[in-house]
Amino acid sequence: MLNRLIKKIQESGKLKSFVEWQNLPDFEDIYHEAQGKTFTEICKNIYKYDPEHKVMAWVNKILEWRFLDLLRQIRNRPRMFSLDELNSINNDADSHASKESSDKSV
Repeated sequence: MLNRLIKKIQESGKLKSFVEWQNLPDFEDIYHEAQGKTFTEICKNIYKYDPEHKVMAWVNKILEWRFLDLLRQIRNRPRMFSLDELNSINNDADSHASKESSDKSV
């Protein structure tokens, strides 16, 4: 029964799309993880659904909460750099330092 509900929600085309966040790096991963957490929460808490409200309004509110939770987690974790990014940062710092030393010698 819950599988059919989740399938109908997925096929409805009414899931919130977060257009304002779509330019974020890793948006698709964040969005899909938020969907997964939303569907899990719906299954665990189906008894909390109030039939006086529209199902998709309830679903989209949960999706919004989970999406924002994930954004907060990402913003609060330390920034990870790739080796290429670290090399670029080091090269920029080296060129800046050599420019400063040449300016001082003049």
